[in-house]
Amino acid sequence: MRNVLMLINVTLVIATGAAIAADTESDFEIRMWEPRAKRDPEDGISSSNLGVAYLQKARESGDFAYYKKAETAFLHCLAVIPNHPAAMVSLATAYNSEHRFKEAIPVARKVLEAIEEPAALGVLGDALLETGNVAEAEKLYERLIELAPVAPGYSRRANIQILKGDNQAAIATFKKAIELSSTGVPTESIAWFQVQIGGIYFSSGDFAHAQEYYDQALKTMPGYHQALDRLAELDGARGQFDAAVDIYSKLIERTQRPDFSQALGDLCRFNGKNDEAAKWYAQALNGYKTAIDAGNAHYYHHLANFYCDAQEDPAEALEWAKKDIELRQSIYAYDTLAWALYKNGAYTEAAENMTKALALGTQDAHLYFHAGMIYARAGDFAKGRACAQQALAINPMFEKFHVHR
Repeated sequence: MRNVLMLINVTLVIATGAAIAADTESDFEIRMWEPRAKRDPEDGISSSNLGVAYLQKARESGDFAYYKKAETAFLHCLAVIPNHPAAMVSLATAYNSEHRFKEAIPVARKVLEAIEEPAALGVLGDALLETGNVAEAEKLYERLIELAPVAPGYSRRANIQILKGDNQAAIATFKKAIELSSTGVPTESIAWFQVQIGGIYFSSGDFAHAQEYYDQALKTMPGYHQALDRLAELDGARGQFDAAVDIYSKLIERTQRPDFSQALGDLCRFNGKNDEAAKWYAQALNGYKTAIDAGNAHYYHHLANFYCDAQEDPAEALEWAKKDIELRQSIYAYDTLAWALYKNGAYTEAAENMTKALALGTQDAHLYFHAGMIYARAGDFAKGRACAQQALAINPMFEKFHVHR
């Protein structure tokens, strides 16, 4: 039971979105633990609990500065209570959230050397997945489900199923995670599962089911920023320009997230409003650079895509794509690098990296669109044509508006 409770209270804050709300559970937790941690510097447990609240607040607010606050809190706890398992797992979680995956791995492994802690299995699996070790990550996730058959393990299994191209199985697994979320699971996590299901439907061109699950997420957590982001994307794909602009404008006002500014810029350009697009692109670029200057590596990937497609600068795109691939070796990092190489005219090298991006069989139309363009320019016209056809087969609507993620 202790392991299951720790898993729910610590690990479920991983890989969830951000909510827009006046006051949340994490706000209550922060108000409770901040004064205790300040009052007694030797109270490592209060520092650890405060760090967990900061992690959750980061998802709820979309403010990545809370990850650094969480990291500081966990390091303080470990200075007072060396090798405290919960603080170590949470520290690894913070590192993952900051895209410091290679730093998370030894911390999580150290916990597992002492005890087979379910939360540590999940966090280690997440770091390994991002650094390209899909097979070991999958084994850790399955062991996690054996030890603690609750929502976090099933949501991770669904992510593996998506990467391996079994989107229908992933939908069923996310639904299983929702079924297991009746007690002890943050509301935000349930909404995140619903958004993921909607996203799978959107990526296949099934807009009606995408709408259904985004609406469910917003009922679960009104104002949930990931659901609103996806809903705006859906409105844009349906040609409902004004509705999409309204959602993104409000999201930008509330969160100041540069990726939302880019999304609005993309939407404006897609609809031929280039002057408006330029304004939002300038805001996005400033936001990306400010965040990166503050140590936020999360936006390396976004900035590479920005320079590939929004404000084309192939050399800059390649620089940021290389920074991203240094941190993680996921299929989407390889796709970004391949596309940046393509934009730079390095077609053979682009094709080599695109092959890595397609290695798991992920059924993503935009991966195959990139692949079709890249293989054709590298001289393999048959493969390029086959990939373009696959993109259409996966999602007949893939040329509609979509967001770079």
